[in-house]
Amino acid sequence: MSYYCNLSDLRNESDVEQKLIWPMLTTPHPTGLGYSPAEIFTKANIASLTIDKGNYAKVYRPDYILLIAGLPLVVIEAKKPGEDILEALREARLYCAELNALHPSGVNPCFRIVVTNGQKLVSSPADTVSPDLELDFSEITPSSQRFAELVNALGRPILQARADDLRRKLRPARYFQAARLLGGKTARNEEVGYNDFGVKLSLDFLHVFNPKTRRDRADVVRNAYVASRRREHYADEIDRVIRKAMPSTIPESTLLEDSTDPTVLLRALGRGRELQNKMFLLIGPVGSGKSTFVDYFREVKLDHKTSKSTLWINIDLNDAPVGKAMGESWIVEQVIQELRLTEPAIDFATYEMLMKVFSVEIQEMKKGELARIPMASPRYEESISQELRRLRTDFKSHAKALARFLASERGKLLVLVLDNCDKGTLDEQLTVFQLVKWIQSWLKCLVFLPLRDITYKSYKDRPPLDTVIKDFIFRIESPPFAQVLRKRIRLALDQMIKVHKGRLRAYTLTGGIRVEYPETETGYYLACIYRSLYEHDQLLRRMLVGLAGKNIRKAMEIFLDFCKSGHIGGEEILKIRKNHGDYCLPYRVVTRVLLRLSRRYYNGDLSHIKNLFQCDPSDSYPDHFARFAILRWLKDMIFQKGPTGIRGFHQAERLISELVPLGHDAQRLRAEISYLNRSMCIVTEHQRQDDVNDEDLICVSPAGFAHLSLISTFDYLAACSEDSWTSDEKLAERVADRIGRHGLSFHYSRETTRANASEFVSYLLSEVQANISSSDKYLEWVCQDISSDLRRIQDKVERSIKYEKATESWTGVEGKFSVGNAYTGEITNIKEFGLFVKLPDGPVALLHVSKLPS
Repeated sequence: MSYYCNLSDLRNESDVEQKLIWPMLTTPHPTGLGYSPAEIFTKANIASLTIDKGNYAKVYRPDYILLIAGLPLVVIEAKKPGEDILEALREARLYCAELNALHPSGVNPCFRIVVTNGQKLVSSPADTVSPDLELDFSEITPSSQRFAELVNALGRPILQARADDLRRKLRPARYFQAARLLGGKTARNEEVGYNDFGVKLSLDFLHVFNPKTRRDRADVVRNAYVASRRREHYADEIDRVIRKAMPSTIPESTLLEDSTDPTVLLRALGRGRELQNKMFLLIGPVGSGKSTFVDYFREVKLDHKTSKSTLWINIDLNDAPVGKAMGESWIVEQVIQELRLTEPAIDFATYEMLMKVFSVEIQEMKKGELARIPMASPRYEESISQELRRLRTDFKSHAKALARFLASERGKLLVLVLDNCDKGTLDEQLTVFQLVKWIQSWLKCLVFLPLRDITYKSYKDRPPLDTVIKDFIFRIESPPFAQVLRKRIRLALDQMIKVHKGRLRAYTLTGGIRVEYPETETGYYLACIYRSLYEHDQLLRRMLVGLAGKNIRKAMEIFLDFCKSGHIGGEEILKIRKNHGDYCLPYRVVTRVLLRLSRRYYNGDLSHIKNLFQCDPSDSYPDHFARFAILRWLKDMIFQKGPTGIRGFHQAERLISELVPLGHDAQRLRAEISYLNRSMCIVTEHQRQDDVNDEDLICVSPAGFAHLSLISTFDYLAACSEDSWTSDEKLAERVADRIGRHGLSFHYSRETTRANASEFVSYLLSEVQANISSSDKYLEWVCQDISSDLRRIQDKVERSIKYEKATESWTGVEGKFSVGNAYTGEITNIKEFGLFVKLPDGPVALLHVSKLPS
């Protein structure tokens, strides 16, 4: 008997593969060889190659190949018990030679062969006839010296070291980062600071863009609420993708078709006190406005009768402690505090009020232990005082008595709203759900619980979510963020107008939207930001929507960071003042702010927009494309159902197994998956922002889509050229020279941006073409590599550069221009490779041309 199976279990070749070889390969080191399934390729994935020569030539493929970082290192062949393993060893050795021949001269990755028929296992180097390791079946066990020798020759650490050595020989000696050539940390971390207008705006109107108090939240929902409607028109690709990428409809839930008309919820709430100990589950994406909707429902849509018959309290779970036991104590204290706040005029600390709150408990005491004690005696009074002290410090009894006094005894239904439950991880959300069930075991109330749609869809049939009454599950969609932001800006402008009560200015945007604002510098600034948001809709709005996904809170945070950036500097402020707010920030300024926030040099780790082409120079062969490859694979799989039936959510192990053949190291892929998860470019089923395991389900997030849409813009590529480690020292020096040695004006000029982007994308293309992986020649299916993507990016960058140069050359040029022999017109402007030409009879025409004059 071996460590993995009984010899009697091995009856055929399939038994040898599945019952002996597979567990030996995947059992953790040192009791096994320690490989993940993502690094083991089976016969179903392996292509046949012709081995031997002449009359002996035959088509052959082995049962397993072990791949690390795209390099085939070991070939494994299984035979049925009793079959000749020496002949199998010879054939496997010939196959190894063919694999090595597919790689460049001097690179011979396949270095070892393993063959077993179950009864015996042999192994040899790929270039040797005779095996150097032989094990009988009984020796295939961790306690065997021979097995220890096999582990030392074939264990995963050995193969990783072998792959690293091969890649290290092929890698450039050093890597360089343009930003580091400018000096130490002080130079690299130089900040442009914040602009005073943005900081003042953020401080003065934080209550509008990020309301915290009950009063501020009520003001926002009364004056700036944006409906979420099922049939909202999603014209932009990022909107459509975000909408489709998130979990599809949940049949057992009731969709609020229009959140401004919550009739179905009002009807359900009309049941009154029979809803005690019930729960209304409000599901939707994180940050989609679930809590805002509850505020709107309570402050605006609740009719007078229902409002009088209900008592509402809100508990914000943002500050809740971790752990169920601590959570129980904390949440009871919050219930007490919130109940007291419903009657701010009452002093609940007085003796008289305590007697009213705990009247039921005191009355029971009077009937019992105090029945034979004279009422006027000191002992009687002391006993009541002691009981009041005990009841006050027993938080559970205190909360129960307050709820009875303020709600039940007045004929009201207590409604408990738990805000921001959906911000937590999957485990934290399920813990809160269990806390709710515990609360309802002793407190008569209706609970409004917001929950992420992913959480509900994944766990709806498992405890504890399987206990939810289906009639009380309501679903809400995210409102369009652009509309939310515009309404908040207009609310801020309205508040400015009320305060200043001076002269007003106005302009009209495309689409007939009229914007009024006061003649104050803060008013000018906010009006300019509003215009920039509208004019650069395809950039600023797209990035805000994409980076935040359906999370309105996150989008507001990014917007406020945008407003405060010092990159909106003195020159732009002067133009804003000069034009009295009727001014739009240039495209180049908008991109600069989004990429750099308050820093001079781009740093992907500190920006909302990450560097998808960064590599780690300490790796055996630094990989510029791991992040990009991960996001692109997930994007390609977005509409396919994963193991749990949810579209877009696939095991990390599968992703790794399909990217390893392209030359990516599995360990690097795991590190980058975790990085992208922390950066919110991907989401996991468990919704934690920590490391991701191979068995975890992951999906590309809206932020991931936004990043993929950026990679072909030269503003993004130029920023990455500052931050990325590269093997081309001259490239790093040229980039550093352009961005650091001639001042800010040269750093951010279009010439610098175009030059850095063009050189960087050419470097990336040369790097991907240097990849030595040849897996497409010996594996049946390999996912598409990224060289074609980079060529498309390079073509687009070059076209954009030509367009910009041509535009700069012809804008503002005056003179005559001949169109064939028929018309002669005056050039007035240029746009998108076309000339605006004023014809002799007066009208202005757009003439498209294939090539502009030099």
